[in-house]
Amino acid sequence: MLTIKTALLLSSEPYNYTVAVIDADAQGTIVKRRKLEESKGIKDFKLEIYQSSFDDVKQITRDLYSTEKYDYIFIDIPRSTTGYDAETLSKILVFTETVIVPLLASESELTSSIEFIKILKSLQEAKEKKGLVLNIFGLANKKRASLKMNDKVGQIIKGLKIDRFDTEIREVPTVFNNFNTNDSEYNNEKVQTYLVPFINEFVEKV
Repeated sequence: MLTIKTALLLSSEPYNYTVAVIDADAQGTIVKRRKLEESKGIKDFKLEIYQSSFDDVKQITRDLYSTEKYDYIFIDIPRSTTGYDAETLSKILVFTETVIVPLLASESELTSSIEFIKILKSLQEAKEKKGLVLNIFGLANKKRASLKMNDKVGQIIKGLKIDRFDTEIREVPTVFNNFNTNDSEYNNEKVQTYLVPFINEFVEKV
C-alpha cells in the first residue's frame, strides 16, 4: 500500500514527477485495482503501472530504465522473506539503486524484516564490488505499536547499520484504506499529516 501511495503523490501536483510502478507481488493487487478503475471508465492516469513476475522484473526494469522517461521506477514486492534468496533478489534489484524496508513494530514482522535486510546487505556488498550502488533505508511503521516496540525498531536499524527515514509512518485507516491508482488525495488533511512529510523526505534523500 505504501508503494502506490508514495508513487501517486510523487506523480501528482505539486511534485509532478514521471513515475512507473512494477507490480511484482504475486497477488497483483495494484494491477487488479488499475483494471477495475479502467472498467469504470477512468482514463486520466498520471501513474503508469506494469505487471511482472519475479522472472520478468529484470527485463521490464531494463526496458523502462533505457527509455530515460521516468524520474522514479518503483518495484512493489512483498516484505516477507518467503521465496527470497540472494540470487532471486539480485535478479529483481539488478537496476535498483534504493530499497526502502518498512519496519512494522511487532515481533514477527521485525524478525522477517531483519532476515530480509540481511539478504539485502549481502547484495549491497556484491554490488559495491562492481562499482554499483544499493542504498538501504529502514522506515519505522508504528501501526499497533507500543512504545517499547517503537524503541526496538530504532535499535534494529542502528544495529543493522542501514540508513533510516526520520519520518515515521502511522497506518491511519482513512489514509490507507482508500486504495486507488488515480487520486493522490494530496489535499486530504490526513495525507498532509501522515504521508506528505515522508514524501518530502523521500524527494530529499532519494
